Amino acid sequence: GLVMRGPLITDHSYDEGSIGYHRTTGKHMLTERDWEKYLAFFKKHLL
Repeated sequence: GLVMRGPLITDHSYDEGSIGYHRTTGKHMLTERDWEKYLAFFKKHLL
């Protein structure tokens, strides 16, 4: 996963067209929900 300094990116950011990883479990790994958000963004903006 990616460790970010500063505030975590919220789901609302995805709706505004920005993308980033956020930690939902406090661990350095992406959850299934994180991947679903990423893939939805990818399909919407990059395909």
